[in-house]
Amino acid sequence: MAKKKSEPDNQQLSVSAAVTQVARGVVTARAVKTNERDEDAEPAPKRSRAELQADIKASRAELTGVLDEIQQRLDVPARAQEIAGDFRADPMTAARTHKKTTATAVVLVAAVGTGIGFLIRAIVK
Repeated sequence: MAKKKSEPDNQQLSVSAAVTQVARGVVTARAVKTNERDEDAEPAPKRSRAELQADIKASRAELTGVLDEIQQRLDVPARAQEIAGDFRADPMTAARTHKKTTATAVVLVAAVGTGIGFLIRAIVK
């Protein structure tokens, strides 16, 4: 049985999670029925113009945040610079924070070292 991924505590979304969240919102929006289509539905709550504008402003701010997060995650050179800066500032904390990057770097260094070892061995023979 597969475990469900829990949402991170810091509210950062991966690209796939952000896309999924937006898709769910679209499906939900399409599923909403208006009073013209369904007489049994509750009438929409009456809100003032100021409330509507405040909701629109809040939604725009939220979407801007999501888009900024997606843009930041897709900007690979900037992320690489950020991670490199983290490692320069405090290698131990960065190694704990960026476990996947650290593991990849260790494997890469081991592979390059092994390749150089085999190359030297082949040259010596």
